[in-house]
Amino acid sequence: MQVHNNKNKIDTMLDWKIKIKTAEKLALDNINNLDFWAAIEVVYSPPRVERLTHRFEDFRIHLHKIHETKEKDSFFHFHPWESAFKILSGGYEQVVGVGDTSKDFPEHIYGRFYMKSGSMYLMDNPQSWHRVMPSNKPSYSLMITTKAWPKNKVKLKKLMNKVSKREEAVIPIPNERNYGFKKSCFRYRENIFKIFRKKETLYNKYNQVIKDQNHYKWDLLYSHDSIWFHTLENTSVEDVISLHIYAPGNYLPN
Repeated sequence: MQVHNNKNKIDTMLDWKIKIKTAEKLALDNINNLDFWAAIEVVYSPPRVERLTHRFEDFRIHLHKIHETKEKDSFFHFHPWESAFKILSGGYEQVVGVGDTSKDFPEHIYGRFYMKSGSMYLMDNPQSWHRVMPSNKPSYSLMITTKAWPKNKVKLKKLMNKVSKREEAVIPIPNERNYGFKKSCFRYRENIFKIFRKKETLYNKYNQVIKDQNHYKWDLLYSHDSIWFHTLENTSVEDVISLHIYAPGNYLPN
């Protein structure tokens, strides 16, 4: 029985990882598409979150910029849906608990973790709680959500109303046709995706610049001395790692 349960857990994690990879690729492909995203600003309680969201097949993609906050101010909450997360840049400290979602606070605290860039985790228990605290700079993360827990949705709204520092605990979701609002959120999108970016400058044989171009995660590049020379610059907020293949195989770069 234990082996069967472990296999189910492994299968579940693999399924979520596939969804996360799909969501990352889809988000990158639509970096400049205003019609693709709805923009949301979460301001009812710290930390402040800037969110871009899009529904795709059986899950929803959320891109978050989570601002710095102190632990005493951070909202301890549960989720109204199954969720998986990947930290794209920066990181945050996370306190995790479990308990009755009709309460104002989890009954048991069972862990404190630091989630760094590349970390992934699940919240697949309707009684799971967490609070997150970026400390020195904003954290950028990807969240995908699937199956809803309707009772949690009602309970979370009540909890939000209790903790809100505004007259109403409202997450302002703009009209889908409100381009002005979404254009103002475009800089959030640029901040989120610049973490993947590498700048390439192409030169002709006279060392004159032909053009500059940006490359993102999963891009494939080709270069040959008979076409152009190039330089590469990391314009991300973190290190960029790339795979280079030289042909013929015995070629040694200078």
